Amino acid sequence: MSRFVKVEKWDCTEAEYFDGEAVGSSSICRALGKAGPSPQTGDLGNAIDHAVLRPHLFDALVRVPPPECQRGSGTGQQTRLKEWRAQQPEGAIILSPSDYETALAVAKSAENRRTLSWFQGQPDVEIQQSWRAVDQETGLTIRLRPDVLRGRVIGDLKMSKSPDLPGFKRSVYSLLYFVQAALYYDVLGAEEFWWLVVGNKGEHRVALYRCTDDLLELGRRAYSAGLDLIAHARFEKREHIPAWWEDRPLPLHDLESNEEPPVWLVKEIIEYEDHAQRVSRLRGVG
Repeated sequence: MSRFVKVEKWDCTEAEYFDGEAVGSSSICRALGKAGPSPQTGDLGNAIDHAVLRPHLFDALVRVPPPECQRGSGTGQQTRLKEWRAQQPEGAIILSPSDYETALAVAKSAENRRTLSWFQGQPDVEIQQSWRAVDQETGLTIRLRPDVLRGRVIGDLKMSKSPDLPGFKRSVYSLLYFVQAALYYDVLGAEEFWWLVVGNKGEHRVALYRCTDDLLELGRRAYSAGLDLIAHARFEKREHIPAWWEDRPLPLHDLESNEEPPVWLVKEIIEYEDHAQRVSRLRGVG
């Protein structure tokens, strides 16, 4: 039986999603002393979302101001730019020429990755739909917004300096991407969780990786410890969650595709769990 109940779609504003009491995967990672995943934001991030997840809308909505709106400065240039913006369709994404070149390169790379089509433009695909649920073990409300959901398969878009397997694996381990994967997987009762990885350098290559069962189990243990720490902190009305965990250096070796999670990472998950248990005993909870 799932520990998460009252799972429902959440029709909310951006402010409501981020400013309420609901806990997201980033909050859990911060409770464990890590920054956790950070979304690609701003106009360029929005354009890259369209390039990978909504390619049928990319050409219609991603725009660059014409040269006459870019030249000059002062009131005249601002007036021309304002008038041009007013003529653009609703939802238009306005980019600088350099950002547009980046987004266009990503769009071309994604177009050549045929396996992405399973996540794109299908009638049963939901893109960036907000959800919320209640964790029965802590009473906390959980929030989540998968980049793409089709049936019981989750796709999560990630920008990475190294979209190749060894490089992205290091990001998965060091930035705790597997914690978010496990949380989303369990809340939504998913069958598979995939990372859709876009390189943010050079050719902007696109790769797809499935989160393994071993990593999901490791993430499950980590988010459980993180939720316990958040619940205890809120119980005592403390706004600050101590960052008790110190960063470890990343492993310098490449990780093979068939390799189990590195020993140092498993040890750190055990530290998360031990710390959460110590906090519980000290505060007389559990």
